[in-house]
Amino acid sequence: TKANQEYLADLQKYREEVAMKIATNNKSIAEFNARMDNQKAEAKADYKKRIDAIQQKNSDMKKRLDGNALCQDRSFQAVRDAPRGAAGGKCRLALAASNG
Repeated sequence: TKANQEYLADLQKYREEVAMKIATNNKSIAEFNARMDNQKAEAKADYKKRIDAIQQKNSDMKKRLDGNALCQDRSFQAVRDAPRGAAGGKCRLALAASNG
C-alpha cells in the first residue's frame, strides 16, 4: 500500500540519518583517542569521559533503531519520536513482513 511504502521510505531515511550520526560520533572518538595519546593523565581522564559518553550515544541510537524503528502498530514518526525504550521488545517488525 502507499502508506506502507511511505513508512518504509521514512524508515530508510531515519536509518541513514542515524548511520550518519554514528559515523560522525565514531570520527569524534578516533580524534579524541589520537589527542589523548599526547595528553597528561588529567586530560586523558576528561577525554575518556567524552569518549564514553559518545560511545553510549552510539549504543543508545543503535538500540533504539533496532528495537523501536520497526513497529507495526505505530506510525514511523511516533516510533522515531518516542522516548527511548518506549516501544519495548514486542514492537518489532521485519521489513519482509511489512511488505506482505
